[in-house]
Amino acid sequence: MLPEFEFTLPACAKTLTWKPLAVGASLDTTAANQSTMTNLGPALLIKRVIRYDGKEGPPSPAEWRAWEEIDYESFADEVAEKEGARKAMFRKKRAGEDVDGALKVAIVDCQQAAANLGRALTALLEVHEASKAARDPLG
Repeated sequence: MLPEFEFTLPACAKTLTWKPLAVGASLDTTAANQSTMTNLGPALLIKRVIRYDGKEGPPSPAEWRAWEEIDYESFADEVAEKEGARKAMFRKKRAGEDVDGALKVAIVDCQQAAANLGRALTALLEVHEASKAARDPLG
């Protein structure tokens, strides 16, 4: 069962009810426009509308062509947001890395690297002091 969502277009203030497309509806729309160079975005977006301005069914082409651009973009954003959230809700949870464990390992690695750097700097200083003493024995 696909959920239904209500949305009010901001500029024309018309209310519509929409639901995500079933796979078949998307395939039908794509197949119907296969032979033409058509941007399917508006067709697939309008196909989601099940009630418009109190009437069953999507708006007529004349009605949705009269929308202001802000209406179209707002509705497209609404669909993207709701469908994205729905997909995320059903997405399979992946076995992720243990963040706390990874952080602890990174901290230990950094501490080890800092200790190694300290030893290397101490050795370098000792070599420098020995070199300096060898050049000037009277010091």
